[in-house]
Amino acid sequence: CPDEDLDRGKFVGLGNGIFSLDGGSGRGFIASNLDFDNNIVGLYGGDLSGFTAVRNRFTMGDRLADLTGDVHENFFDLYHRGISTQGSFGFRIEENSFVPAATVQADGMDAIVIENSGPHSTQVYKNTATGMNNGYIAEGNCMDFTQASAVGHEFKSNTNTDNAQNFWVRKDNYENQQSGTHSERTQQGSNDVPAGNTFDQGTGESDFKNETSWVINYWHKGGITEPVAVTPGWVGVTLATGTNNCPSRLNGKEVKMNAAYMQQTQSEFQSSKTAYINTSYVFKSLLDGGNTNAVVEEVEESWPQDAWDLCNYLMSKSPYLSTEVLVEMMKKNTLPQAMVLEICLANPEATKKESFTKWAEYDAPSPLPSYTIDLIAGSWVPKTFRMELEAQIGQHHAAMSVFADMLQASYRAEEEIIPLDAMLAQWTAMPNYGARFAEAQLLMRKGQYGAARTMIQALGDRYPLKEGREAERDRTVWYIDQLQALEVANRTVMQLDAAELAQWQAFAETANDIPGNWAANVLCFGYKIRVERAGSGGGTNKSLRPTTSSASEGAMQLLNVAPNPAGAWATFSHTLAAELRNAHVRVVDASGREVASFPINAAQGQTLWDTREVPTGMYSVELFNAGARIAAERLVVQPAK
Repeated sequence: CPDEDLDRGKFVGLGNGIFSLDGGSGRGFIASNLDFDNNIVGLYGGDLSGFTAVRNRFTMGDRLADLTGDVHENFFDLYHRGISTQGSFGFRIEENSFVPAATVQADGMDAIVIENSGPHSTQVYKNTATGMNNGYIAEGNCMDFTQASAVGHEFKSNTNTDNAQNFWVRKDNYENQQSGTHSERTQQGSNDVPAGNTFDQGTGESDFKNETSWVINYWHKGGITEPVAVTPGWVGVTLATGTNNCPSRLNGKEVKMNAAYMQQTQSEFQSSKTAYINTSYVFKSLLDGGNTNAVVEEVEESWPQDAWDLCNYLMSKSPYLSTEVLVEMMKKNTLPQAMVLEICLANPEATKKESFTKWAEYDAPSPLPSYTIDLIAGSWVPKTFRMELEAQIGQHHAAMSVFADMLQASYRAEEEIIPLDAMLAQWTAMPNYGARFAEAQLLMRKGQYGAARTMIQALGDRYPLKEGREAERDRTVWYIDQLQALEVANRTVMQLDAAELAQWQAFAETANDIPGNWAANVLCFGYKIRVERAGSGGGTNKSLRPTTSSASEGAMQLLNVAPNPAGAWATFSHTLAAELRNAHVRVVDASGREVASFPINAAQGQTLWDTREVPTGMYSVELFNAGARIAAERLVVQPAK
């Protein structure tokens, strides 16, 4: 549909245009072809395992709002944000544009801020930021510190125009987090596919600032794709031989894909996963164990013994194998490609000769993929080989993750029944540590708490549990137990009693980990309890969250709902100072359907609602006067005792 023909939905002048949190359900949202005009935060996603934000337009800055105080000043630097995420992954943030308003009242503007995306390969792709204070920021733990060069966040094919700071990688400010785990993926792009971002090429560190303790290597193609103003000693800039034309990934694949696109994407996912396994195997073999994972080990165990015997024999003769022997080895066609690649890399002099690489790529019984040919050629220059190999692994893991995220986005777009089994199978196919928590979310969503618990308890058998991961595993088991107990009692997380609320709040305040974030989100969304995380200096995650202390002292409360949660009844108390004009209270369910409405005939009064005849769950109670909604409160209805 041509852009000029679109009737776009708009979010205008709000604290948050979209504000979404997840307490462990594995749910997300789709925001496509929308306008976000002069909101403090256009779109916020907290601890989501997937959402879609594509082809939206963000106009920023023309809003005067007080962002001072503990909650916002320490975390936002008084800046407005276009897209802001905290603890989220599996997202598609593509082809959005960010521009300043004609009049800017904000102290500053950040286009996209990705915080604590964790041990996942996430990507912000082909967006455009113009006239921002900061274009693109990665903050906190945005990589897997056990394989930082291969798994983590990447900015790719994004455009900068007249931004004071183009890219910025910075530490989070939670005191108890290990700052050594803070960075994005340390290989940005690869020799085969450079990162493809464009730069303003200003002064100082304005193109690429790195404030973490990890050195980042950035692959570019020259021209305006080369960052020239970078942090000295902490950003390596490497000219790539490959090309990145930055093609669109949308055009039929932005939300829900048809069957042909689904099949194509599934095939691309599998090819990328195979490439990741093969290059990871080589990395493990050559670099003293490397950063292997359970998937690579499972593939190794599936290879027949005779293949191992032949591989070991040929490796014992390396690096002195002839080109003829390598050709005969490939003609025999009994070794997995990863083993073939390992043997070729161990014999660089043989692979240089007699057009071996051309034969191996085009004429062999099982031709080698082009990425393996690139690695073989890279082995001819040993000083650069490790860096290129690490970048290749990262490229393949990123591609695998991108295709997986595209499939998950299409599943989320189903109009009738979300295919949870397909979503679960896709997460199960992902080999990284972080994917196990998304897998646990969907198992719990399906009511399979035992399977979720068993899988989480076995994390140590598959991944190194360093830097607090053992505690994170045990705390996740506790959280699974709590959700299962609530389901057995025929309750939801929106129906916690006072003792449980205190227990959940203490749990959320103990650590800034995945289950702690889930619990904090439930408390925020369902009960307006602002959790102060351990080591956070009295602050919350970086979002404009509702708080229990936001109203100024002595301010008039327009609407009060009690008791909450409600059993057999609830009362709605109102106080109105303005003239009554069609004043009323209405109740809507979680789907936005009106279930009750009560007229108001006095400036101050109380309405009683019998809740015994409505389903249990969460409702919104809204106060209207003169055609405008002037107050709203959440109400949880639980079974009457």
